[in-house]
Amino acid sequence: MPEDQSRPTSPTVSAVRVVADQDRPVIEVTVASPIDVVWPHLRDPELIRRWHGWEDPSLDAEIDFIYRQHSEADDEAHVIRSKGWPEPGAEDLGDRFDVTAAGPEETVVRITRGPRGVNADWDAMYDDITEGWISFLAQLKFAVERHRGVDRRTVFRSWSGEPGPRIQDLWAADPAPPASGATWLDTDGQLGFVVDAYGPGLVVLADKPGPEPGTAVSSMAIVSTYGLGESEQAEVESAWAAWWSARHPEQPGD
Repeated sequence: MPEDQSRPTSPTVSAVRVVADQDRPVIEVTVASPIDVVWPHLRDPELIRRWHGWEDPSLDAEIDFIYRQHSEADDEAHVIRSKGWPEPGAEDLGDRFDVTAAGPEETVVRITRGPRGVNADWDAMYDDITEGWISFLAQLKFAVERHRGVDRRTVFRSWSGEPGPRIQDLWAADPAPPASGATWLDTDGQLGFVVDAYGPGLVVLADKPGPEPGTAVSSMAIVSTYGLGESEQAEVESAWAAWWSARHPEQPGD
């Protein structure tokens, strides 16, 4: 990203970390809360809704698919393993969640991705799913640390097509007001930052790299807000819709 005064300040909390090679990435985050608070946020669908993905009619079905139908949990060991996905009867080939106490008030949530090469569908989605888990763990940390017990509202925008500018660079050049604040997430493909006016809320911008440096073939924005009234939420939605459609008029992300 080019240097710009719009870029958020340095993080005051640990970012999501990718700590293993590309063959089987390990994604982890440290949450400043006890394990008995964090673990239910990976088991109770109502708590999972507060950080997984974004508001969508299919969200409940996605949560049920991932955390109920196709996983098994060990509540004593705080481990979740894929069950029958990506291949029936091959649990070792799926993703694994390990939740570990790092102290009385710190918990590490670690996702070990399943290996590539299981089947064509799995490989086609692999990188997108990895990036999705990076976004969602940042949202988990934010929900638990900053808004425990509070439901969120979200705004989601996405684009895909021929290679074009990265959403992070477009935002840096001309941010959507009042979207600026301290960095919460900073990886090669994603930027997340806190916006006080959203509750405070969290904005995550993600780009899938294109063939040339500085280009993307898809981009998305997830905006999580807390405690806003209906008119305030509508203003956030309107501001992001206008900002997005001005840059991607062919795919406004409605």
